[in-house]
Amino acid sequence: MFSSLPTLKNLVLAGSGTSGFVLACVVLCSCGSSRSAAAHLQAALHTRPSGHQLFDSNQITNAVQEFGENREAAFTVLKAASNETNTLVNAGRIIDTNKFVRAGAIYGIGQLGKSVPEVTPFLWDVIYSPSRNRLDRWMAFRSLQNIGFQAQDIPVLAKLLSAPASNQNILTKVVPETISGLIETNPPAARPYFSSVENLLDDSNPDTQFRAALALVKSEGANNPKIFSALHALFERPNDRDSGYFKSIAAQILGEAGPPAKPLVPDLLEFAKLPDEDYIYQLVARIEPELGSQIPEVAQALKDQKRAQMWAEKWKSGSYTLDDLRSALKEEDQALIAAKHLAEMGATAKAAVPDMIQALWGKDEDTRDAILAGLHKVDPQVVVAKIYVTNIPVAFGGAYSILEKMPASQQNKALTDSCFRMMFMDGWVLPDELAALTNNLAVQAPDAYRAFVEGLKPATCSKPTN
Repeated sequence: MFSSLPTLKNLVLAGSGTSGFVLACVVLCSCGSSRSAAAHLQAALHTRPSGHQLFDSNQITNAVQEFGENREAAFTVLKAASNETNTLVNAGRIIDTNKFVRAGAIYGIGQLGKSVPEVTPFLWDVIYSPSRNRLDRWMAFRSLQNIGFQAQDIPVLAKLLSAPASNQNILTKVVPETISGLIETNPPAARPYFSSVENLLDDSNPDTQFRAALALVKSEGANNPKIFSALHALFERPNDRDSGYFKSIAAQILGEAGPPAKPLVPDLLEFAKLPDEDYIYQLVARIEPELGSQIPEVAQALKDQKRAQMWAEKWKSGSYTLDDLRSALKEEDQALIAAKHLAEMGATAKAAVPDMIQALWGKDEDTRDAILAGLHKVDPQVVVAKIYVTNIPVAFGGAYSILEKMPASQQNKALTDSCFRMMFMDGWVLPDELAALTNNLAVQAPDAYRAFVEGLKPATCSKPTN
């Protein structure tokens, strides 16, 4: 009767066969899962969302997570996409149509974090590669920020301060700010690495000197002779386009530094006299508020700051009326909060609908979308027509390139700023808003208007380039 029972050998063989079958299933399922994840990631990278956004970060993040622990496979897909290029030629202008693919891929690489050892060196290669553009470098730096810098990274960041990769792009601002933030967060941990930045104050390149000075001004103050000298020399430069860009960045960082930047206030006040640089008075008010009794513009900046504080207290306490909210919609920095509270009031705030629609003008896409969402909670039936700027980027680019070359009058500067904002930030605009801009272009800058109209024509496709 026992002859029918399995022997130990048979059990082992049976178990071995079952294990092999399970292993084969795991391998096949894993391969299929990776292929599916790769397909989803490719789709997320190559589908540009509507509006001004270059890529859909949520879709890319979700697609990366589908790879599970197989992060190396995700990196392979993202690395390949980060090198994709394709161009369109329109009216002699070369347009990079795959910049959103590369930007999304570099963002996705940052989501991998430290789980893939090759990620950090690859991102630094993107920053230093001469073939990469400014957007690629900026996205690579943001990804490195997402992974996280520590105090011991200050020497690596200091090296970037002196690199050509930091010239004339947003890295001029964010690298000094990042170093300053690391110092402020943990001064004792950062102290051993100070010298890597301080040594750059003696660099032969004045651009490197002022970037190092911006990294140190909040912690060491502008009373440091080398910091003062580097930044004072920057503000002494001619007010051409490149120097103006650097001065504007320096002014913003000095405003954030506050009182430690006091020795440079005379330079800031001189810079504030230039056309469209009156925002500098807001920064001076943060650095040396005592000047409000001597300089009317600083006094006004202090009033603006006091008003902002008043609104902050109203929002915190909840002591606001419908009229308060309608008034707040007209203030650039309060409109979004006001729209949120109006949405909470629902249909009882219908009287504010016209004000909410008007508040959409001149806002970036995220703010527009948030105000519009609030508007629909107040009146679900209201219809707001949208014109998506991403459908006509060449038109704005053409007008902007003409306006940049025109004399820097107040009205030309306003038109230039409007084109730039709509092109890079607004995502979508109201028909009346776009009509107002094009009418102003036609009357005030006919050449720019013609370039805008020319840019509305369909582009022609060229062969992909590597």
